[in-house]
Amino acid sequence: PGIREDGSSERPRLLFLYDTDTFSYTAQAGEEIYYTPSTTYDERTRFSFIEGFEDGNLFTADFDGQDTSGMTRTTENVFEGNFSGKITVTDSFPVAVVGTAEAYGPFLERGTQVFFEFDYNCNVPTTIGYLGLNAQGLQVDFLKVTLLPTEGWRKAYINFSEEFRLDQVVAAQMIIRVDLDGRFGTSSESGEALFDNLKLIHF
Repeated sequence: PGIREDGSSERPRLLFLYDTDTFSYTAQAGEEIYYTPSTTYDERTRFSFIEGFEDGNLFTADFDGQDTSGMTRTTENVFEGNFSGKITVTDSFPVAVVGTAEAYGPFLERGTQVFFEFDYNCNVPTTIGYLGLNAQGLQVDFLKVTLLPTEGWRKAYINFSEEFRLDQVVAAQMIIRVDLDGRFGTSSESGEALFDNLKLIHF
């Protein structure tokens, strides 16, 4: 399967986290072959967490100091199942920064790749990053990718492999920041970002 790494159409790549789908057939002259590909995660893939909001919410850490902001569970405009996660921003509270309540890791002891995968639907800019601890016990943080407003649900694969390796991250909280500040042409009085199937994957 192929992806657009970091949400960019300029970075297409094959995703090694999934098994390759293969099939064989005996060709006959004039015959049309119809095949629907399917795949699963490679058995070596490890999940630090999977959050679909059906039974709870891992994203309860508040990094903006506003009691009214945060990730909430919603039954409106759900991508899959009965619930999705929602972050709302308004003129009164134009920035919301939330993260996982726990820090996850280690990631790179037996592998070299770390991806944050999720489905999202946002009408305001949404930035993805992390807050972590390195091997020396020091705090490191980085906001990597800003996703532009969408028309409907999309899937993102954010590659943190290089950042985690350079920062020597041993444990990290994943961070989501939603802004209503006029960047990228947004000018609404309120906005929201919806999420589902958030997975922190390492390989």
